Amino acid sequence: MHEWAVQLQNVATGTSALDVQKVEEITTQWDTLVPDHDEFDSSLTSAALDAALTLTYATDAAVSESVDDAVNAGHQAMTLADMLTQESENMHPQDSQLEEKILAHPLMQAELQRQIQALCALESGDELIAPSVSGAARDGRRSSRRVRAM
Repeated sequence: MHEWAVQLQNVATGTSALDVQKVEEITTQWDTLVPDHDEFDSSLTSAALDAALTLTYATDAAVSESVDDAVNAGHQAMTLADMLTQESENMHPQDSQLEEKILAHPLMQAELQRQIQALCALESGDELIAPSVSGAARDGRRSSRRVRAM
């Protein structure tokens, strides 16, 4: 899946073309690539499922140029950033400041910034760079710029 995420990012940045045969190969393998909750006893299984779903939507959006699939990929990436933030910081779900803490976290800020940049690029007609959760995690640790939720 990681290799496919890299391939999608290369397509989005224009460094490689979308290989339709590879798309067909990957989509027929989704069931074997996506982890089954029943087979894994880890809180990160949900994160893996969210990442796989994000890749599925991004793949569908790349092939069909579907706005709905692109929106769903973005939403799923936000959901994953939210969950990873809560897990990494051991946030209590009943914390009255939970949403504010999640929003202020560098991982969520990096994801919000990435999505704002994508929306600005769409508005201006520029090429988009595909977001990656691993990139968001890496960038999130270094990012100090905060973005307000819309």
